Amino acid sequence: MKVFVLAVVGVLVIVGIGYARDTRTSNQRLMIQKYVGTYDFEALIREPRIGPEFKSLLGKDLDRFNRNLDVRGPIDYVDGRLAVSGNAQHRALEETAVLCVDSERFEVHAAVLSSGRISVYARSTLYEPLPLCIKDWISVMNTGAKGRLTKAGNVDMVKVK
Repeated sequence: MKVFVLAVVGVLVIVGIGYARDTRTSNQRLMIQKYVGTYDFEALIREPRIGPEFKSLLGKDLDRFNRNLDVRGPIDYVDGRLAVSGNAQHRALEETAVLCVDSERFEVHAAVLSSGRISVYARSTLYEPLPLCIKDWISVMNTGAKGRLTKAGNVDMVKVK
């Protein structure tokens, strides 16, 4: 009987720890379930709390952003944000864009690579507080995606048995 009680208590503690670690709100979980892994970018930017901010943030550059995100991958989840990136048709690594949406505060950030220059769209001009989905995208674009296409010299591939 003691073993059974200890086992049940152990399971409850483990389950409780799992719930305690998930600090996402129901709003975040809903957004993640609804969009991550899908290609439904149009529905994402039609969300009432995202669309107006997206359009306001990009302003006159909205058309350029949309052209540079014409060919895109699925919506991802990076550092607590929904993220989608892509490029203009037949212009990979030349004309590209990324959108990051905070799934809790509905804060929107975007960036566009065009003619060799990266424009970051944010409510602040400070680089440091930008979300990782923007900073990581900038790093990939600035290296020509070399780390994604070829193994760097300081990377060792370890075969696990």
